[in-house]
Amino acid sequence: MIAAKVINGLTETLREMRDSDHPWRKQASALIENLIDDLAHAPEMRAQGEALKQEILANPVFAELAQALREELETALTDDLPRHAEAIVGWLATSARALGRWLEEDPLRRARINRRLRLLALRTVLPRRAEIGAYIAAVVDNWDTATLVNRLELVGKDLQNIRINGTLGGGLVGLLIFTISRAFGG
Repeated sequence: MIAAKVINGLTETLREMRDSDHPWRKQASALIENLIDDLAHAPEMRAQGEALKQEILANPVFAELAQALREELETALTDDLPRHAEAIVGWLATSARALGRWLEEDPLRRARINRRLRLLALRTVLPRRAEIGAYIAAVVDNWDTATLVNRLELVGKDLQNIRINGTLGGGLVGLLIFTISRAFGG
């Protein structure tokens, strides 16, 4: 009975703390912000955190638990994942549809996300564009003729249209240059 009353009291208090003006919420926020600031800037707090981390990592029980967790995760991924593949695919499809609806609802949200993704791409790709270009060139240079043709053929009918249009366009431009040079040159 006492445990139920304590749990009910804590639940009610947490429910009240959802209000952003609740004094305990403000105090908790201030404490958390101070802790974050101390962890980031106070050398003694960083030293305590580092010492705690080293103590945990040095503990043989932690190593055993980490190994057991790794083995369980590996087993789950190799054994359980294939059995649940259909459910996972269904969940992913449902999640993708929900994400699509969520993005569709708010054009400002879409624009903000697009802007951030463009910035991320620019910050990630632009400084490395020379390395990316060199990598692509090296990969393509290592392809033999058959591989290169196969990869280009994967493009499909669009490649054929490009070839045909290029041939016709080049031929027409050549004919035009020839006609103009004959008309004015000789």
